[in-house]
Amino acid sequence: CEHKALADDGDCDDGSACTTATKCKSGKCEGTSKTCADNGKVCTPSQCDPADGVCKDADAKDGTVCNDGNKCTETDVCTTGKCEGAPLAAKVITLAGSGSGGYKDGKGAAASFNGPTAVTVTASGDVFVAEGGIPNFYRVRKIVADGTVSTWAGQGLAGDNNGTANAASFRAPRGIVALGTDLYVADTGNALIRKIDKDQKVTTLAGKAATTQHSSNDALYFGTNSGSFKDGTGAAAEFNVPYGIGAVGTGATAFLVVADMDNHRVRSVALDGTVTTLAGSGTKGSTDGKGALALFSNPLGIAVDGTTIYVSDHTGHRLRKIAADGTVTTLAGSGSAGFK
Repeated sequence: CEHKALADDGDCDDGSACTTATKCKSGKCEGTSKTCADNGKVCTPSQCDPADGVCKDADAKDGTVCNDGNKCTETDVCTTGKCEGAPLAAKVITLAGSGSGGYKDGKGAAASFNGPTAVTVTASGDVFVAEGGIPNFYRVRKIVADGTVSTWAGQGLAGDNNGTANAASFRAPRGIVALGTDLYVADTGNALIRKIDKDQKVTTLAGKAATTQHSSNDALYFGTNSGSFKDGTGAAAEFNVPYGIGAVGTGATAFLVVADMDNHRVRSVALDGTVTTLAGSGTKGSTDGKGALALFSNPLGIAVDGTTIYVSDHTGHRLRKIAADGTVTTLAGSGSAGFK
């Protein structure tokens, strides 16, 4: 029994609705494949269904190279119609700094810092550093993407002078946050909240300068009674070791959040300088609750996610969470120092 090939160009049917003008060719039935419009989906491209000839999204072949749009993954490929990548391996690089304490502007390892304590990143990607090395390394430094470091504000010597760039002075700034085109600094040793605008002009937003300053060998605490407590606007408000600082919201309705360390409170600072107490009674403790019913133990660090505020409760050995309505809960930590 033998099969004889039909003559070329004879009509035939290959059984697929996705080919047209099928003709015999060298014993095979061949035609023109239907082309589907590009749907822009690498892992589920539009393909013709041989059963009915309709273009439909269908899984691409596993292993097809794609881009999941996540900068934190690599080697992205299609898997069962989804673009998936492997998490980037953690890699630490040094952006700037020589490793030796000192003061020098420059690029990368040619620059020197002394006691960089807090950082913030602007929308444009510039990094600003609160530098609080004791004694007399009190500045705010700027680092651009290529690692070039310059001095943005502060003369280095301790003081509370307002002014532009190095005409201004700080005393152990420990917190910094970017909000729009402005920077806000927790000027810890002065018990002040300072503002630096886009033109490098430094002003005092809130607080009364502390009358009792820290000793030169006291790197963290600034002495009891280095400030005090009072809600109010501008210089009528008082802090006692304002440390971490964050920003909630954007635009005119945004406000700052300050960990008022030795007052055992978290304070709110409006952009007009009005200071109120968000949570904490002033009594040291770890009680959860709303507003003044909650207790903190030397709150130090602040982080903000939307309208939720996270606080590192330093000597309370806990991480606390403050909801938008001022309710404080304990997120993690037993209250005892240790690692687990």
